Amino acid sequence: MKKKIEDIINDVFTGDLQKNALDLISYLRANDLSIEDPGDHQWDVRYQDEIVCFIHFVVPEYLPKVTESERCLLIYSALEQGTWINWTDGEKNGDFVDSFVDERIKEIAWANLRICDEDCAAKCKSGRCKRVLGKEFNNVCISALMFVSPDGETLECVKRMIDARLNDIRKIIRT
Repeated sequence: MKKKIEDIINDVFTGDLQKNALDLISYLRANDLSIEDPGDHQWDVRYQDEIVCFIHFVVPEYLPKVTESERCLLIYSALEQGTWINWTDGEKNGDFVDSFVDERIKEIAWANLRICDEDCAAKCKSGRCKRVLGKEFNNVCISALMFVSPDGETLECVKRMIDARLNDIRKIIRT
């Protein structure tokens, strides 16, 4: 029998990282999102079979090459899969996004935008030019927004992103 994600969090994280990870999972469950384990210490977060985001544990227990200082929780989206689409411009979404975010949330999102460089392991090499929440960025990675071991304030930003994605999915389902 597979362990619940909460049990794994308690096994691999401690302190604030554990507290924030458990808070995220509680938030996801309270909003009726499914947390699916395709394996490889990575979980797909879905609503009505649509991807919302991904959760990945980078820990020595699963990846022997990872050092203790590299232990982290990743929460991210991927542009190709349409996750968190409302956070990147190009769609007619300005009014919608603005209703979910304020300037501080935008700053947190921009600080967690993944930019491709020589060390990028993603297949996108050289990235894309994207406008994210009204600001232009070059070389945006396919894993556009990636939150690494979020603190409490950053976790609130992640929750607002999830809210925006849920609203987007609900609009699709209604049509």
